[in-house]
Order: sequence, then C-alpha cells, then structure tokens
Amino acid sequence: MLRSLSIWFGVMGLFLLRDNCFSLDNFKTVEFNRDIRPILSDKCFSCHGPDANHRKANLRFDMRQGALSDLGGYAAVVPGSPEKSELISRIHTSKSSDELMPPLKSGKQLSETEKQLLKDWISQGAEYEEHWAYIQLQRPPIPKVMKSSWPTGAIDRFVMARLEHENVFPSKEADAGTLIRRLHIDLTGMPPPQI
Repeated sequence: MLRSLSIWFGVMGLFLLRDNCFSLDNFKTVEFNRDIRPILSDKCFSCHGPDANHRKANLRFDMRQGALSDLGGYAAVVPGSPEKSELISRIHTSKSSDELMPPLKSGKQLSETEKQLLKDWISQGAEYEEHWAYIQLQRPPIPKVMKSSWPTGAIDRFVMARLEHENVFPSKEADAGTLIRRLHIDLTGMPPPQI
C-alpha cells in the first residue's frame, strides 16, 4: 500500500515537473490587460499614473502616449526595442543606484518574471489595450434558427440555436395552471395547497 502510494506520488510529481519545465509561457503573446496592466498598476501607477498631484518625472504609464512620449532624448517605452527603452534599463539597474525603478524605499520591487514580461511586451510592440470598463458594448449578431416559430425574442434565438446544435428540442409551453403552480413555489418555497 505504501509503495503504491509513493509510486503514484512520484508519477504525479513527474507530470507536474514536466508541465513546469516545458511550459509554452515563453512563447505566448503578452497581453496588456492580462499581463502588463496589473504590474504597472501595482508597481508604477502610484508615481507614474493618472493622479497628476503625485506624478513624478512627467511620465504616465496608464496611457500609451504618456509611455511613448519624448522625455528629453529618450522614451520610457520604445515599441519593439527593449534595449532603447528607459523602462527596461531602469528596472535592471543595480540596487545601489538611484535610478532603480521602482525605488527600493517603495517596497514594490519587480520579480524576474515581471521584468521579463515587461521586456517581452516591449519586444512585441508594447500594445496598449483599453480597460474593459471603457469598451463600448456591441450586440452580437442574432443567430439564424431552423425552428423560427418557437423563439419569441432575441435571447430565445440564442437558446434555440444552442438547442439545435445539440439536436435537442424545446419543451412545449406550459399551461396556465402549471405556470401558477411554479409561481407559487417561487414565491413561497412550497407547492400550492390541493383544492
């Protein structure tokens, strides 16, 4: 029993090790909202964010034009060129330097993974994405359905399209007595009394 358990844990350990060692994370596209915005928001926005009263060096990382703007012969972010980006040189400066960002006294040091993500993001073009809350909603196209008599509204067409995809058909519409019984159960939590 103990031996089979140790073998089982050993095999599971190999699978976990394999997943970590041969991960495709190094080859994926870095996305601003998923990977970069959380880093900048946590480590950089307090000094280089939207608050003009606390902004330092006239540098903003919350907006693309702020990150790409000329800061006197250099730019914080140069899309496609991490070696020319001041952001990358500042995060890789020695800890004893006053140019290290974020500063040691802030207590918000970047991990090696975060530094690599920033470098990869700049290498891949430093694309900014709008925050999801500011993206205007767009109505999806209403699907075409074969049984067009059942749906009475747009949502029903989405339901019917999925039912048709699964080769399932909707139930018949409930009669008035059944609907009243369901309503009573919804409101009271109990079935109506028998009359």
